[in-house]
Amino acid sequence: MIFRFQYLRFGTLGILLLCVGFAILGTGVADYFIRSRENAWRRQFVSRPPVIPEKLFPDYNVEGMKLVMMRASIVSIGSPLVVHLTALEMPPHFIIGTKPLPVGSPAPDFTLRNAMDGREVHLADYCNKKPVILLFGSFGCDVFCRQLAGLNKLYLAYKDRAEFFFVYITEAPHKGLLPPPHPAEPFLGHIPRGLRHFQIPIPCLVGNQAIEAAYTPFPERLLIVDRSGRIALDGGLGIPKGWDLDQVESWLKQI
Repeated sequence: MIFRFQYLRFGTLGILLLCVGFAILGTGVADYFIRSRENAWRRQFVSRPPVIPEKLFPDYNVEGMKLVMMRASIVSIGSPLVVHLTALEMPPHFIIGTKPLPVGSPAPDFTLRNAMDGREVHLADYCNKKPVILLFGSFGCDVFCRQLAGLNKLYLAYKDRAEFFFVYITEAPHKGLLPPPHPAEPFLGHIPRGLRHFQIPIPCLVGNQAIEAAYTPFPERLLIVDRSGRIALDGGLGIPKGWDLDQVESWLKQI
């Protein structure tokens, strides 16, 4: 009886170890799959414009809000794997509306790569140095594109007083104002081509799901982060008429 009990105990232990091994292996495979999809999503910004079905992006209508509610319900379940797998069926972290970022609250930190040279930019590095102007948008947003001339002018006038960063986020559904590729530059990526076309001197950073979750900037947003790393001014989405750049300039003059 004692021998049988011991044999049963060791057999059960073996089954448990086997199950743990399969769980570790499955987690590793799932993690590799998720990271591969996220890396592919980031690369598509630089290499080519994302292909987004128009029907997924009705302008602020019921269907658009269904996507938001669907994702919110998935997040509430608490399964990161489910969230990532469902993100493959819809644009990454597509959110309509802004998350409140009150003046004086800490700005969510981030590290993003420059779209042109790959250099990493860490927001916290600018604390106690210069204020930071964050411009979120994409060349698929016609409202954003129409403001680029004013943003360029603002940058050239105040680039010595503050750091400016254009954070490229999920492509908006509009046609935008960016013309089709020129035959002389067939291999030039979507972002570099847009920067050249609109003559944008502002450093451009490639956004990701984490920063869109932290700032909810879709389809565009403007924020000023002061030297202490806190929100100094929230220009909001600027939809549909655009941002009040005079307000931004007034703040910069007071530095």
